[in-house]
Parts: sequence; C-alpha cells; structure tokens
Amino acid sequence: MAQQPQWAILARTQAGREMWAAENIVRQGYGFYLPKLYEQRRIKGRRYELIAVPMFPTYIFVFAEAWYWLFGTWGVKSVVMRGSEPDRIPLRELDRMRSLESKGVVRLPRAPKSLYDVGDKVSVRTGAFRDHEGVVQGMDSRQRVQVLFDFLGGKVKMLVSAGSLVPV
Repeated sequence: MAQQPQWAILARTQAGREMWAAENIVRQGYGFYLPKLYEQRRIKGRRYELIAVPMFPTYIFVFAEAWYWLFGTWGVKSVVMRGSEPDRIPLRELDRMRSLESKGVVRLPRAPKSLYDVGDKVSVRTGAFRDHEGVVQGMDSRQRVQVLFDFLGGKVKMLVSAGSLVPV
C-alpha cells in the first residue's frame, strides 16, 4: 500500500458511479474518502425514505502522492486541476468533515434560526441603501436576507447581510 500523503486529490467520477470508481482506486492500492449525507427521496409512490447519498456527487477524494494513474482508472473521468497540478485538499479539512460523521454519514449542523420572519419590516443601517426600509421576503443559506424595497417608484428585491439590518 502506498504511503499516506498529507493531502488528498479531488477526482471527478462518472455520474452515479462513485463507489465503482472507489473500488477501482482501492484495487490499485490507494485510499479514498467519499463523504455521504442523508437525503429524503421518494420511494414507491408517496412514501419517502432517508437514503445516504454522496455529499459531493461525481467527486471522490483520493489519498495518493502520484496522480497520473487516476486517468486510467475505471469510473474516474478527470482530476480537478489547479494549473498543471492537481488541486490538493489538506487532510485536516477532510478530518474536520469526518468529525461531523455519525455511523458513516456526515451530519451537518442546522442553520441558525433566521433573525427575521417573512413580512417583517426592516431598515438597512450600512451601505448604499442606508436608512431605506423594506419587507423581508426570505433568507438564503449564507445568512443573507432577501428584502423587498420600494425604490424609484418600483419594487426591488435585494439580498442584504443580516448584520446590516435592524427591525423597524
């Protein structure tokens, strides 16, 4: 077995063939990491089940110093490159992801509850829209709030950092 490097190479696999690519990587004497998440999928009509699926579909982390051999590995389409070298992911990043695993599946922390509910009136306290008031329309995954403003006689939707808003 090859020596364990301090980083992993990110390889792109054929769609839905991550495990097949992983088997072929292991056959060549190298290790891999394929993080999985639970996803709710419809099974047989109206019934839903939680199924473990790849966290990064069509990608697999490979533990190897050399990387040219990946181009001849069944199931691997390409290697994610940074210029003429493969993009290397430090093992500490993968260890951080592994620390979130429970029974082989990554458990992501829940997003914090939104500071604002849909329909709340808010005012912007910084930036170009300072002192403009609007109505909250929603929130995205990066804690940005979608606000609907009355601006120049029309309605304008904008994403604003939650820290830039104050309730009215």
